Amino acid sequence: MRAAHLISAKPRTLRLLAAATLACALGVSAGCGEDRVTYTPAHGSHMSGNESEESSGAADFSHKDIMFAEMMIPHHEQAITMSDLALRNSTDARVRALAMRIKTAQAPEIALMKSWVEESGMAGMHGPADHAMAGMLSDAEIEELQSATGRAFDTLFLTGMIAHHQGAVDMAKAVAASGNAAVAKLAASIISSQTAEIAEMKALLSELR
Repeated sequence: MRAAHLISAKPRTLRLLAAATLACALGVSAGCGEDRVTYTPAHGSHMSGNESEESSGAADFSHKDIMFAEMMIPHHEQAITMSDLALRNSTDARVRALAMRIKTAQAPEIALMKSWVEESGMAGMHGPADHAMAGMLSDAEIEELQSATGRAFDTLFLTGMIAHHQGAVDMAKAVAASGNAAVAKLAASIISSQTAEIAEMKALLSELR
C-alpha cells in the first residue's frame, strides 16, 4: 500500500502554498496586497487590475471568471481521469459509485466552462492554465494509480481525490461572489457538492485503513 507516498508527495504546507498562489492569481487573498487580478493579453500589453476585472462582451464575464474556468477545466479533466481509473481498478462498490458520480457531475461542468471561454473571447489571455492548481496529482502519482489495485488503489484514490476536491473548493470560493450569475451558481454548486464528497471520502478512507 502506497498511501503514505501520496500524502508525503503533497505535504500540507505545499498544498496551502498552492492554494495561496491560486488565490493571488484570482485576486481574492488579503495577503496578496490588492483584491484584483492583472493579466497579460495575447498581444503582450499589460492592463491594470481595475481594467482586467471589468466585464467583457455581451456574456458579461470578467477576466477573473474566465481565469477560473481555464484553470478549473483541466482540474476537472484530471478528476475524470482518476474516476475512470477507479471504475477500472477498484472492486469496492462504494468507491466505484463515487467515481461515477464525480464523472457524471464534472463532465457537463467542463462543457459549460468551455462554452464560457469561447463566448467571452478571452481564451488564452491569462497564460498557461496548468500552474499551481491545488490538489492536482503529478504524472508520477497518476501512474501509481494506474498500476495499483484493490485496497491499495482505493486508499490512493480517496487520498488523492480528497486533496483534489479541496483544491477545487478553494478555486470556486475565489469566484463565489462573481457578478456573473452563471459563474456564481457553478461555484456554489462545486463548493457544496465537493465539500460533501470530501466528508464522504474521509469517512470511507477511515474504514479502509
